[in-house]
Amino acid sequence: MKETFSYVIKESDKSGTGARTKRCAADNIIRSVEKLKISKPESEEKVTRTKSRKKIEFSTEDEHSYSARRATQAQNFLPNDDEISAYKESLKILLGRDIQHHMSEFRWMRHCLPKNIPHNLSHVMSKKSNIHLLPVSLSNETSYGWCLKILDEYTEMVNRWYTKAGRGDELDYIAIPIGGDQLTRVRLQGAKCLRASAHTRQQRFEHLYPVVTELFHILQDFLEKMCKILLKVTNVKDAGTLGKLRILIERNNVNGHVKQRFKAHEDFIITCGQAYFLSFVMEKFQMEDLNSKPSHPLLPENVKMLHQPSKEKVFFSEIMDDIVSSIFEPFKL
Repeated sequence: MKETFSYVIKESDKSGTGARTKRCAADNIIRSVEKLKISKPESEEKVTRTKSRKKIEFSTEDEHSYSARRATQAQNFLPNDDEISAYKESLKILLGRDIQHHMSEFRWMRHCLPKNIPHNLSHVMSKKSNIHLLPVSLSNETSYGWCLKILDEYTEMVNRWYTKAGRGDELDYIAIPIGGDQLTRVRLQGAKCLRASAHTRQQRFEHLYPVVTELFHILQDFLEKMCKILLKVTNVKDAGTLGKLRILIERNNVNGHVKQRFKAHEDFIITCGQAYFLSFVMEKFQMEDLNSKPSHPLLPENVKMLHQPSKEKVFFSEIMDDIVSSIFEPFKL
């Protein structure tokens, strides 16, 4: 380092006297720095050791947390047996609706299908929902400042509505979910963190909870990933592909850009999915068309004349069990 430094100074000065003078000055500076390193105060060494000791302790804790994360298994993010069983029961109802709607010989299944899929919150979902339109807000959620303004507007509207309805006492414990797309959800949650040290519950936006991703955006993202994998717009020659079906049924508005034409892509995927499923049912029940009489060992000849409990047993425990077990493939590691 010393030789390089003196060499650079010599090159920048053409006179020999100035080069020697500057080189001597550089040597003196380097010697002074080396003396300071040697004569390091004892207190500074203690501080350095203390800091290094703290750093070691922190890294040890970080290793424990890393080990805990490594101990997390993939099964924690997959549905368990109870959830898979509940999903299969829901599939029986959803697929049964399509069968009885498109096939006349299965209309007897209509009385076996519940109007709504039963779940833990059926008593809440059975009540009528009141929809209130929010005013237009000239705000953009691209920055935390605007997000804070949006949350303040929500708080002001909620306070006004509940006070006007004579339910102001509920504001102390009420929880109102808010949401948007994935980016909006993250930004609104971050804006709430900026008010985490505020004095009151409403200033901390604790009444606006939880911040969720709206189901429409989840469906849109799922449909986009599906079309990106399965829909090849340029692949129009291979029979049975979505690209070929798109040409056959003349869906020119389906171009793979789901976010630009969501309804067109949704209707196209549902139409193709129902067609494949009904073709599978026709093959399974030996039917020539949608109005043919089905034939299956589990299907009694006099099924239309059976009582309601017997029909439900045939529908849920035999026919739909066989159909769902044939098409359902659980995820395996």
